[in-house]
Amino acid sequence: MSSTRDSILTALRQEPMTIRALTKKLGVTRTAIVVQINQLLADHLIQKGAMSPEKSVGKPAVLYEAVPGQEDSLSEAYRPFSELLISVLSEGLSDDAFDHLMRRLGREMAAPLLTNTDLPFEDRLAKARVHADHLGGATRLQKSADGLVIESHNCPVGSLVRSNKCVCTAIGQFFETATGHPVDVQCNRTDRLTCRFLVSSKAL
Repeated sequence: MSSTRDSILTALRQEPMTIRALTKKLGVTRTAIVVQINQLLADHLIQKGAMSPEKSVGKPAVLYEAVPGQEDSLSEAYRPFSELLISVLSEGLSDDAFDHLMRRLGREMAAPLLTNTDLPFEDRLAKARVHADHLGGATRLQKSADGLVIESHNCPVGSLVRSNKCVCTAIGQFFETATGHPVDVQCNRTDRLTCRFLVSSKAL
């Protein structure tokens, strides 16, 4: 993230501002501000608000404001917090209890996709992949002798699965709940991480 972009977001979290006000506050050229404003709008991190009440020559200036909830997309706390939480839970629970918890997590992750369970399997699978890709999965679908394989070399929870395979169990349960079909977790957690979830041909 560029320093100008970061500074603009910080300023807009505090209060809505015009481009002119941002230029004055940050000591950056109008062109530099406009470039970052357009990118932040495209990334849905900020939005146009009301018109500025200040008097100005020509049309009233637009007040830009941070989109509510955008802080989450910029936080660097989630990864270390998640790693520590998984570590603490795995040490404090039995293997069975921790496995049960991870499976419940997977089911909860899939819950928003269950608004229409009458959809064909192919459509439910597509929705599940879109959801996983939105989280950073970059999945691809392959056919095998045993069924369909959901595979990704871009694990969205990378370092977590290296330390605890039950995290893979949670993702596998997500796909199983979302598609309505049994899923076999076949992830490679050594060297180059590979997410691999097999939907058995017997279920199709």
